[in-house]
Amino acid sequence: MATHLPRSGRSRIITLAEDLLMPMQHLCNRFLAVQTTAENFQGPRNISRDSVPRRLREVGLHPHRPAIRSRLTQMHRRNKLQWAMRNRRWTNILWSNESFFFVVERRAGRLRVYQLC
Repeated sequence: MATHLPRSGRSRIITLAEDLLMPMQHLCNRFLAVQTTAENFQGPRNISRDSVPRRLREVGLHPHRPAIRSRLTQMHRRNKLQWAMRNRRWTNILWSNESFFFVVERRAGRLRVYQLC
């Protein structure tokens, strides 16, 4: 949580109440851009675009890339339900086309996946 203790450097331009409002806006809308937050800030003073992510990090909010996936259409949902209803009584099945995957450490920011053939 943000505290306003005496420290060296430039003093904060926004109050503690304004400091707490900013993360609440981002918790309500997680896709809100920091530029939008800075431009639409409801305080009596303007804040920098660089201040917003700093304040969000202070309270534990960190940016991540959202998972990208296609949306299911009504036809997809119907087909999925029909498949599940047809196969709801499945018991043990031997899958002959299984593969083993080993996920190893990340290097250079990329995930490495190795398949055992």
